[in-house]
Amino acid sequence: MKFVLILQIFLISLSSLAQASHETLKAVIPLEKPWGYVDEKGQLVGVVVDYFDALSKELGEPIEVHAVPEKRLKYGLEKGLYDLSVMFWQEGMENVLTPVTPTVRLDKMVITRKGLVLQSDKDILGLKMAVVRGSSSGSWIDRSNKIEKIGTANYTEALWLMKQERVEAVVGTLPVLDAAIQHHKMSWDDFSKPYFLNCRVVWLVASKKSGQRIHISTLTKAAKGLSQSNRWEALKVKTSGKFPLLFSDHNHLP
Repeated sequence: MKFVLILQIFLISLSSLAQASHETLKAVIPLEKPWGYVDEKGQLVGVVVDYFDALSKELGEPIEVHAVPEKRLKYGLEKGLYDLSVMFWQEGMENVLTPVTPTVRLDKMVITRKGLVLQSDKDILGLKMAVVRGSSSGSWIDRSNKIEKIGTANYTEALWLMKQERVEAVVGTLPVLDAAIQHHKMSWDDFSKPYFLNCRVVWLVASKKSGQRIHISTLTKAAKGLSQSNRWEALKVKTSGKFPLLFSDHNHLP
C-alpha cells in the first residue's frame, strides 16, 4: 500500500514537472513608449513587443508579453512571476537574473529646460530632477544625495513635471525622452542641448526565480541566431521607421 502511494506521488510530480516545462514563456517589458504601449486599436505594440515576437519565432516557442510599470517589472522578475525581459544590467542583479545576451546600446542623458545648459557633472548638482521609479541612470546620479530626485511613474509624467516647471531636469534614454516629448506636442528645441551621461548595453535577461525552466543555452542560441538573421534586419528597419532615435550611437543627438 505504501509503495502504491509513493508511486502515485512520484507520477503526479512527473506530470506536474512535464506540465510546467510546457508552460508558455512570459516576458515582461516596461509600459512605456516606444518599448511597449497600447495603440488606438487596444493592441499591445512597441519595439520590445516586436523583439519578443521575433525571438519567439527563432525559438520555436510562444512568448507571452506583459507590459507593466518599471517598478512592478523588477518585482515580477525577482519573484519569478515572469521569465524574460530586456534591461540595462545593474549591480546586484546576478542574484535574481541571468544575463543571456546583449541586444542594443542606448545613450543615457539628462535634458533640462531651455536656458539651463549643462556643461559638466557639477552643473547637475542641486537640480530638481524627475526620475522614473525603478529605473537607473547607470551613473553617479543614482548615488548622489546632492540632487533632489522626484519619483514619477513614467517619462510622460516626468516631462509633464518639467513642462509645469516643477522640475528642472529629466534623465533617460533618447527613445523614451523623444516619445514623451512628442506626447506633449513639444520638440527638442524646447530644451537645452542634452547632456550625455553614458552609452549602456541592453541585455536579454532570464529570471532565476522563474518556474519556467528553459535552458539558458537554448535561449542564448535563439537570441544570437535572431541577431544574425533577416528577422533582425527587418526589425531594425521597422523600428527605425517609427522611432529613428533608437539606434543612435554615442550622443548622436537630434
